Amino acid sequence: MSSMVNVMLVDDHKIIREGIKALLADVPGINFITEADNGEDAIDKFEIYDIDLVIIDIEMPGIDGVETTKRLIQNHPEAKVLGFSMHAEEATIEAMIDAGAKSYILKNFGKEELIEAMEMVNNNQYFFSSEVSGNLLKDLLNKIKP
Repeated sequence: MSSMVNVMLVDDHKIIREGIKALLADVPGINFITEADNGEDAIDKFEIYDIDLVIIDIEMPGIDGVETTKRLIQNHPEAKVLGFSMHAEEATIEAMIDAGAKSYILKNFGKEELIEAMEMVNNNQYFFSSEVSGNLLKDLLNKIKP
């Protein structure tokens, strides 16, 4: 990362949070400032910590990633959210984009893709993994075809 980025990691599975932190432990500029295992906790922690970037799972008990993102962006329009999930359905992807996420990647991502997504989102750009982009493009083409 080009500058220090304070990251909150939100996933209901501890092993996923620990895995992502371990994967990125040697990447300069990434500071995992806090983590949460549900949407309510994430919203509360966003108020407390100086968070630049939120990496959030879509499917969680209680408030899911879509609703959490929507609430974060409503209260903090400057919030930068990167959604990640196992699900590549167009409706889920579109719901995250509508909620205000700047990125949507699938949980089969690799280290380089995650770093690229984080850098782009941190710079207020959009990033979608190739499978997600393909699904969005296919959906768009189906909508405009006669």
